[in-house]
Amino acid sequence: MQNKNLRKALAVSMAIAMTGGLLAGCGNSSSGGSSNSGTTNSGSTSSASGELDTSEFVELSMYVISDRPSGQDEIDENLNKLLKEKLNCSLKINWIGWAEYANKYPLLFSSGEEFDMAYSASWLNFASLAQKGAFKSLDELWPTYAPKNFAAQSEEAKQQATVNGSYYCVPSLLSTYNTYGPFWRGDLVEGTDWDGKMETFEDIEEYCDIIKETHPEMECIDLYSTAPEIFFMYMENQGLAAFNGIRYLWYDPSAENPTVMTSYELEKTPEFLEMMARWNEKGFYSKSALSDTDSTKFQNGKAALKIHNIDSYVGQAILHPENDIHYTNMVKDVAHLPYTQDCMVISNTSKHPERAMALWDLITNDQEVYDAFYYGIEGTSYELNDQGSSRSWILTNMAPTQCGLQEVTL
Repeated sequence: MQNKNLRKALAVSMAIAMTGGLLAGCGNSSSGGSSNSGTTNSGSTSSASGELDTSEFVELSMYVISDRPSGQDEIDENLNKLLKEKLNCSLKINWIGWAEYANKYPLLFSSGEEFDMAYSASWLNFASLAQKGAFKSLDELWPTYAPKNFAAQSEEAKQQATVNGSYYCVPSLLSTYNTYGPFWRGDLVEGTDWDGKMETFEDIEEYCDIIKETHPEMECIDLYSTAPEIFFMYMENQGLAAFNGIRYLWYDPSAENPTVMTSYELEKTPEFLEMMARWNEKGFYSKSALSDTDSTKFQNGKAALKIHNIDSYVGQAILHPENDIHYTNMVKDVAHLPYTQDCMVISNTSKHPERAMALWDLITNDQEVYDAFYYGIEGTSYELNDQGSSRSWILTNMAPTQCGLQEVTL
């Protein structure tokens, strides 16, 4: 293996790792940083007794991480009709694309922009942002204005939502696990001599060799300018775990005295880089991965294989059943992820935190609102089974999206 190629692979892989994983801290917000109070200086919608005053119509705004799906305007209009009726409010959802979240997400909390809610997560440095005053304390807001959600949370989830003794997020009500692996198109290898196995990195390479030969117009692996999912999967396949969700710091959880190491220090890093240099020579991924902002290559038929979690696989399999999409978990030690892997926070610049919290209680407890928020419009973007107890996507241009909100559950 030539040193030139190894150095190139190192530069590409590690540069993506650093830009995708290292989130900048937030500055002081206009509300004066974190506190143990859930009240605001203006725009309060609560009475002295703690009852929610909905006499004034308000537009709430929320940031989520995903590429905005087509057809979203109709879904938003349908949802807001319900919200006007039930809570005298509307919700404006702002979308931060996968290719830009690493830079744009932390800037939300340092810019002083006024907004109400945001998707957050342990992998988005939730705890660090909370310590720096990005979010409102939920000590009063959560049990008062989202009592049903609060009562449904486990003590473990509440503990994980706590930073410096106060609640700063509403965790997912759904248990999630650290499964990660490739999902790939089976239709592209029909009629070839591929054995169908996808259990090792050698199997991935064999699949990509066939794709390169039979479909040279496609990228074999969907890589672009965000965190290098393939590197994370490689290390988790070795039994390593990311320290506190920070995926450039790693340790061996099975070790008697675990030592935290950077990506550069890991014993398996040179082996990974040699593999990536070889795959680069074979043309498995874009030569301009660092500047490529297209996060939809697999979805749009430009790439044959993608590395991500099982939720992303499910979304793609629903969207394109004709592609015969398969998935394999390659994490060695599957474990329960923190409930803060997917969570909702109230911005410290919010003028309507009480209404925002009440909205979250409504979304996570009212079936009609939940369906409108997550599934969209019955008969257009989803349909019920004959018993009315199960929902399934209708494959139209209103595609399901993966922004962490799939972890919202009743």
